[in-house]
Amino acid sequence: MNRMDASGAHPFQQYHGREVHGAGFVAYGDSHRGHHRHENQDHYFLLPVGATGLLACVADGLGGHAAGELASRTACATIYQVARDRFSGANPIPEFNGENLSALLLEAHGEIKAKAARDNKHAGMGTTLTLAVLTASRCWFAHVGDSRLYHVRAGTLRQVTQDDTVDQQTDVDDAPRHYLTQALGLEEPGDPLQPASGSFSTQPGDHLILCSDGLSSQVPGAQLAELLCRGASAVKTVHDLVDAALSAGGRDNITAIVVSLANQ
Repeated sequence: MNRMDASGAHPFQQYHGREVHGAGFVAYGDSHRGHHRHENQDHYFLLPVGATGLLACVADGLGGHAAGELASRTACATIYQVARDRFSGANPIPEFNGENLSALLLEAHGEIKAKAARDNKHAGMGTTLTLAVLTASRCWFAHVGDSRLYHVRAGTLRQVTQDDTVDQQTDVDDAPRHYLTQALGLEEPGDPLQPASGSFSTQPGDHLILCSDGLSSQVPGAQLAELLCRGASAVKTVHDLVDAALSAGGRDNITAIVVSLANQ
């Protein structure tokens, strides 16, 4: 699992820097280290599925834990390989549901835990992950952590996923801090990981954003919607989103995927 090609890139990175075009959609993703992090612990991928679908994934390794970059890379590589073997090239597009998408996250969860068990320096590593499968008429998703999926229609932005976080105030003079309650690779005894999942209808003219919290924590929803609805290409829209997060401080790694459904 998690093989690299001769260039040193992982197979899941084959669409990095490239637009992905399908039947009625175009997608693009990008990632930036930000202004204050020493490394980028985010990973993402795009994978055409079936004859007309797209699988998009964003993972954000936990910066306060050991080997966050390895955790997010392992999650993406595991899900990419399993999804490619099961779904890629299928015609027509396979039947998706919350159960089989959540199962992909649980496979990644198990792989991260197995790697951590084999090497003590990786103990405690974890990652968020948001996964979406899109066709011309529906989007299915599964999610753990605080990376997000947004749906934009007619200029109105809706946050589809709910963050697995709690707010805690450690000092009376400090603002509350957000703490994750779930992440791939991390699990308390007797409290198994429970990915959230669901689906919603899509239509021509809709947009989706998958992103790490380096974008969502820096750029307000109204600005996200405005950037999505300018009519720019997917490439320019993603670059504008990343630039907006950098201009707002760029305190964390920033990753964004935009999927736009073509107007008919």
